[in-house]
Amino acid sequence: MTVDYTEKLTRLKDGLEKAKDLRVKALTKLEGLEAQEQELVKELRSKYEVDPEKLEDEIARLEKQIAEMIAEIEAIIPWDLLSKFKQ
Repeated sequence: MTVDYTEKLTRLKDGLEKAKDLRVKALTKLEGLEAQEQELVKELRSKYEVDPEKLEDEIARLEKQIAEMIAEIEAIIPWDLLSKFKQ
């Protein structure tokens, strides 16, 4: 029984080339995503004055502020009067 190494070598070579191509595409995508991340971090710091490491704290602070503002607005609306004059 003879083994056809030519066919196996061709298959391995094709697989290696495809793996190399896939690696190049992945590295290109990674570079693009890293550049995008740097832009977002830069924008967070410059435009919104937020450090990315403190983003969750900032979101929590803003959510609390929004809830407080909503409560203030609800407190000044005369709901009882409005309910008497439903249209």
